[in-house]
Amino acid sequence: MFKTKNKKNQRGVSLFLITIMISVLVAFSLNVATIIVESAKLTSNAGDSVKAFHCADSGIEYVLYQISLSPEPTICTSPANSISGTVNGDSYYSFDTTVFNTNNDCGVGTIVTALGNFNGSVRKVQIQY
Repeated sequence: MFKTKNKKNQRGVSLFLITIMISVLVAFSLNVATIIVESAKLTSNAGDSVKAFHCADSGIEYVLYQISLSPEPTICTSPANSISGTVNGDSYYSFDTTVFNTNNDCGVGTIVTALGNFNGSVRKVQIQY
């Protein structure tokens, strides 16, 4: 009725198939792990970018505050004036601002540019009034 096959030729086939399946699973797991690590790095960089933007915004606010303090602020006495500073005394948060105007009075047409730096992320904010 039933014929029995010769099992001598099939020795080791199951071991080979299991090895192939484990290799595929390991490769898939490594790919998933790589995707997760890269996503974590991007999320961290996004946070640094937001902090750099807020540093630049602080630089703009600092300049506008200095302009509002006096009727003839010294910050506007030259065509281009540069200011650097840190936020809350923390050397990791820094900004560089440049005030540019053509009539030396901080009036209409004055351009204030600020660059915020945090952990290698740099963001620029520019206003004109």
